[in-house]
Amino acid sequence: MPTFGWGTIRRFKNNVSDLKNFAARDYEDILQCAIPCFKGLFSPKLDKLVLDLLFLFSCWHANTKLQVHTESPLRVFEHLTWLLGSFMRKFKREVDGIDTHEILKEHDARAQCDISNMKTSRTKNPKGKISTAKLKKKFNLSTYKYHAIGDYPEMIHAFGTTDSYSTQSVGM
Repeated sequence: MPTFGWGTIRRFKNNVSDLKNFAARDYEDILQCAIPCFKGLFSPKLDKLVLDLLFLFSCWHANTKLQVHTESPLRVFEHLTWLLGSFMRKFKREVDGIDTHEILKEHDARAQCDISNMKTSRTKNPKGKISTAKLKKKFNLSTYKYHAIGDYPEMIHAFGTTDSYSTQSVGM
């Protein structure tokens, strides 16, 4: 994906799926470039849902970055948050039937950890075997990061925009 303008969308790493050593601006740039990259990768039904989700995440992210929130933009943000939750649950239902497994890198890391644990463990694995099968992976909405998304509009309403305060402890 080419860069866009000076300082608008910066060049990011070739292997975006690694998600390593990224700055916050890189995630934002990737989100802005993702829709044309994902278009046509899935079945038509899932493709539309993925593209809609990417668009919703982009709109939601843009709303989180607003430096001034009045009642009208907050209502829009609340609606976007509701839509995002609704689409995420729909996405979960759609992908539950897809057979997905851990990637090779995750599998290799787990196998290496098993080997290391066998070497240091006093009780040896009774079978002396290390799992060679890739573990199944399922999309999980029951995590804090998804739960917390719904709280953003209310927190902005209660405390103001996220750039106007800090959660950092102050030492005396």
